[in-house]
Amino acid sequence: MFFYKREEVEKRLSDMFKKWREKTEKPLVYLSIWEANAHVKEVLRALGEDTAFIFSVEKEGILWHAWERFLDKINVVLKT
Repeated sequence: MFFYKREEVEKRLSDMFKKWREKTEKPLVYLSIWEANAHVKEVLRALGEDTAFIFSVEKEGILWHAWERFLDKINVVLKT
């Protein structure tokens, strides 16, 4: 679990995932069971919707489309 100021979220996540991808040479996914409303846009911009899966957002509830996208992504990763 990470806690960052709103303005730091996008850069820190982007840098961290870039380092991990380079080191592991594997596909990575970001899973968030619950995300603060203030950080959702930054997370999605930093990692992209094909990497970031946010299942629930503060005051909005469950995001079913994120679950569907996650399952689709896992199926693709397992087939490669």
